[in-house]
Amino acid sequence: MGIFYDAASHGFYDPAIAPPPAGAVEITAEAHASLLAAQASGMRIVADADGRPRAVAPPPPSLATLKAEASAELARISAQMAAPFTSGIDMAEMAAWPIKEAAARAVIAGAADAAQTAMIADEAALTGETAAALAALIVERADAMRSAVARLSGERRRVSALIAAAADATAVEAAMTEAGLARDAFLAALTAGA
Repeated sequence: MGIFYDAASHGFYDPAIAPPPAGAVEITAEAHASLLAAQASGMRIVADADGRPRAVAPPPPSLATLKAEASAELARISAQMAAPFTSGIDMAEMAAWPIKEAAARAVIAGAADAAQTAMIADEAALTGETAAALAALIVERADAMRSAVARLSGERRRVSALIAAAADATAVEAAMTEAGLARDAFLAALTAGA
C-alpha cells in the first residue's frame, strides 16, 4: 500500500499510521519521496485538477517584498562600506570623534583651551607622538572620514531612490547591482589611498 495525499489538507497520510481522509488519492512511495525532495529544493506541493499532488515553482515574491529585501541588503552593503572606519571601535570613542577633531584643529590653530590641549597631549604621550603630529593626523583622518561619509551617504541615498522607483524585479536587481558596484569602487578607492 502506498501513501495517500489529501488535497483539502495538503497533507500526506500513511495508512499504517493513520487512515487517510475520504477523497485522498494514493501515490507510490517513490512519488512521495520525489515530491518531498522537490519541496526541499524550494518547490511547492499543490493538487492538480484530479486532486493528485504535483510540485510547482513557488510564485515570485511581490515587488514590495523584493524592495524590502533590497533595502535590507543595501543596509548590509552600507555597513561594509563603513567598516574600514568603524570596525573594532566602540560607540563611546566614535561619539568623541567630533570633540577630538575640534581639539586637534584648535591645537593646530594655536587656539586650544586647556582641556583641548590636555586631550591631545595625553594621547600623544601614550602613543609617543608629538601633540602637533597627533593633531595633524587627527585632522587628516577627520577630513578623510568626512569625505568618505559623504560618498557613502550619497551612494546609499542614490541606490535607495533607485529601489523606491523600481517598477519591477529587473529594476530592483539593477539597483542592487549598482549598490555592489558602488561598494566595490568605494572600498577599492580606500585601499588605493591607504
